Amino acid sequence: MKQKLLQLPTVVLVSILIAGSGSQLFADVVSDTGEISAGNDEPSPATEKPDSGVAPFTTPPDVDQDALTEGVQITELGCMRMLLVLSPQAADVDKLMKQRFSDVHFRVFPSAIQLEEEELSPKRMHEMGNDRYADFVVHVQTDSRLKNKLGNSALFEAETTITAYSPLSEEILAIHTSRMNGDRMADQYEAERTAREESADAAVKEVIAKLLEKAHKHLVLEAEFHDVKDNQHLARIIEYAQELEGVYHVRQMKYDKNTKVAIIEIVAAPHTENFWRAHLEEWPEANKGKKKKKPFRFKGNKQIREAYKDWFVE
Repeated sequence: MKQKLLQLPTVVLVSILIAGSGSQLFADVVSDTGEISAGNDEPSPATEKPDSGVAPFTTPPDVDQDALTEGVQITELGCMRMLLVLSPQAADVDKLMKQRFSDVHFRVFPSAIQLEEEELSPKRMHEMGNDRYADFVVHVQTDSRLKNKLGNSALFEAETTITAYSPLSEEILAIHTSRMNGDRMADQYEAERTAREESADAAVKEVIAKLLEKAHKHLVLEAEFHDVKDNQHLARIIEYAQELEGVYHVRQMKYDKNTKVAIIEIVAAPHTENFWRAHLEEWPEANKGKKKKKPFRFKGNKQIREAYKDWFVE
């Protein structure tokens, strides 16, 4: 199967559902946190994760279950998911980091990973990102020192380095180091806090600016297919999705052999409903080289589409 590296323009999360007339109803539901709860007795990979990304926009409401028994359904979930990883000395800037990334509509995992060591190896980053289904991992390192003291007042200096990685390619997407002075204050705790927050805020703004050039105009979509015959059939569907224009990454989320329902995530540039209908109303059959037109349903995220209307002009 052809593997594409994730390049980071704006990506949309799409959900696709494909069903056969004789298949059982598969009632998997995507929550506002991006988690998938399964309607059968086998938990999906997503439910086994400790937590999932929190979308700044709500996930579209679920369609009536009767509509999910046949065909394919695509759901726009939101912008890309970011996993925050903090060095031992950076725990106090956790909330600031999450706020800054959420402000520009990245989906941030509720709980950050607290490291016991300062450095984050590419292998460890890759493992953590894949374990959480993160689209990119942001590692924050910060330290501070007393610069000088004048009477009872103290002045602190802090340095923060923020690095954004792609778990898929293990490349560095953005990196920035900021060194800032805080406010001179009699309260040394507050004096040090202002320095740490100033340097962290300056660094995260620079990293976000660099990421916006690469990753902001991508959405994550969930695609749910019914009547998927076997793993080989699913592999053909994934390969077909990877070849579509503007698709940067496709990952398998779940496949149930009993109900023949498969769920995949698609990271792609924003597209109109007509684009997805044209390419996924007909998708590969189990027999190689054949396609068959089946029922199609599209669940667009109205809030994202209203906020970023220019993303969806074709």
